[in-house]
Amino acid sequence: MVTPTLIGVDGARAGWISAWKAPRRAIRLKLYTAFADLVCEAPDGSIIMVDMPVGLSEATEDGGRSCERACRAFLRAKSSSVFSTPSRAALEATTREKAGAIVRRDLPHRTGVTLQLWNIRQKILELDAIIGANHRPVRILETHPEAIFATLNGGDAVLAKKKSLEGRRLRLSLLAGQGLDIEPLVGARPRGCAADDVIDACACLWAATRVSSGTATVFGRGVDARGRETGITV
Repeated sequence: MVTPTLIGVDGARAGWISAWKAPRRAIRLKLYTAFADLVCEAPDGSIIMVDMPVGLSEATEDGGRSCERACRAFLRAKSSSVFSTPSRAALEATTREKAGAIVRRDLPHRTGVTLQLWNIRQKILELDAIIGANHRPVRILETHPEAIFATLNGGDAVLAKKKSLEGRRLRLSLLAGQGLDIEPLVGARPRGCAADDVIDACACLWAATRVSSGTATVFGRGVDARGRETGITV
């Protein structure tokens, strides 16, 4: 059996920061402006885990997609870290105000689309387009770093914020406990990504090891309206 290349990916200010683990190779970081370039470079059979919604709803659901609701229930005190992704139509709207109006057509009690989610809208759509056009033999799956760290922490969510010194140290320690000593990578990260972006990408890489070994947990497994595999995989 061929051991796949494992790739963890997180969105960053300058694009997409990725952590690669090829068989018998050390972990390396690479920053991509376009997700398509990352997929083109991934060898056949690669497992790509990304902290971004995969599989969009045709209508906005109360509490978000089923995988978001399931992941939120697992995280409990850290549930606010899981966004509620609106419908494809809302994400494709040209302004945040128009997106909010589309959301309210489905859910009149909703106020609209949060600024935080709107700011990553282009990345969500970029990833969705790449998955729709991808014919390479690679797997692209959604994951969530806070769910990963909660799993590493025995099921308890890490409450210290990831941008705080305490939160960074604990997350690095949890990854080191799995053989991922990534502190040197954080210090040598590419320009255009923050320390927590690298830590999250490496957490996504750990989730890829779980998929490869068949031990991953999937929150809200399903298929979207376009037949794409959905679920937050940890």
